[in-house]
Amino acid sequence: MAISYITDMRDINGTPITPEHYNDQMKVARHADDLGYKTVWVPEDHCMDDGFCPAPLTTLAAFARETKRIRLGTGIIQVPTMQPRRLLEEACIVDQMSNGRVTLGVGLGGYESEYKAFGVPFKERGKLMDQYLTFIKKGFAGEPLPDGMALAVPPVQRPIPIIGGTKSLAGTDRSARIMDGNIATNHMDHEEQLAKFWKEWLSPSLEKYGRKLSEFQLPLMMTVWASEKYMDDWHEFLGAGFKYRKDKYEDGFEKVGKDYKGASYQFRDWDEAEKAGAEKMVSRMYIDTPKNVAARLKKLRTIYPFSELIINKVPGIPQERFINQLTLFREQIAPIVFPETKWEG
Repeated sequence: MAISYITDMRDINGTPITPEHYNDQMKVARHADDLGYKTVWVPEDHCMDDGFCPAPLTTLAAFARETKRIRLGTGIIQVPTMQPRRLLEEACIVDQMSNGRVTLGVGLGGYESEYKAFGVPFKERGKLMDQYLTFIKKGFAGEPLPDGMALAVPPVQRPIPIIGGTKSLAGTDRSARIMDGNIATNHMDHEEQLAKFWKEWLSPSLEKYGRKLSEFQLPLMMTVWASEKYMDDWHEFLGAGFKYRKDKYEDGFEKVGKDYKGASYQFRDWDEAEKAGAEKMVSRMYIDTPKNVAARLKKLRTIYPFSELIINKVPGIPQERFINQLTLFREQIAPIVFPETKWEG
């Protein structure tokens, strides 16, 4: 049971990427490492115009050399758009560079444009995911590969854990069937949405495949912010950053001629909340005082038994403010939400 954070490596709301910005991201990772955070997660998206990370394993290799204890997770990497041997080999290299700290978070991605860019049929993504994971899992476990050829650099871990990131029933079923955990993502109406996800999708899938919850990782990635002046923070930077993130996701679906509202229920929720006004939108999120955030998260664990809280670094959050937020969560919130954890750092 632990706290982690996720960064898509973007600067503030589309600001052009510079070497200095990447240096700042190293600073955040070192700070989280010193505090005893469990994992730094880096997602993957392609064809974006604002610096969203397209190469999480490359990024995590850099983090590996800047940190000592924190785990390094892809959150998520789009398996069907990659060559499976290449993905296997790169993950093993990072696992060696970090002395066994890699977690491979995997998913399908949501944009047809990304599949087009790599020449991969979008409609075959589920089949390709199963096929490629079979190959990768053999290598992670140190077993002979299906193609009969050698793996030049084996992993330190045997095996490297694989965790699914999904917003579909089929993906949830796949996580329970062949993976070591499942990353849930939620930004508003957490109690209602996560209760439904757990009761109707994930819990039945785990039971279906005879999986024990004690042996299945349940990270939860969410937009969460704790501050005595949380509404001031919302008006100063959080609200603009959240809206920017929402608009960029919507734009990704619109670019391929889709009604984005059919792509995710969360888009509908975001639009409705935005129209209702900031105060009503914030009340549906975990943006509150430190005391209230801690109490609400503790209660949420009784509804959805997450084992790891992943704090989402919204693009609009200034660097130093996010570093301070990581410290606050470690000192004031994590011991209440995860009292069973022996904290280091």
